[in-house]
Amino acid sequence: MQAYKNGILPEEVFAVAIDMEGYKQILGYWIKKGKENKSFWIEVFQDMISRGLKKVAIFESDDFSGLTDVVN
Repeated sequence: MQAYKNGILPEEVFAVAIDMEGYKQILGYWIKKGKENKSFWIEVFQDMISRGLKKVAIFESDDFSGLTDVVN
């Protein structure tokens, strides 16, 4: 059971990729506290880039707030 803080339930965010050989790779796991926004997604992508992410061929997701701005 997760605990609420200031009335907001933390959410888990996973980034999963399929490499060129068809294997699934977990790129990261983050706990989002508060509202989803552009600064959260910038932090997520900066983390993945700092760990070696270089090229994304296809990007698929739900329409998360702020994510489209970061990807474009």
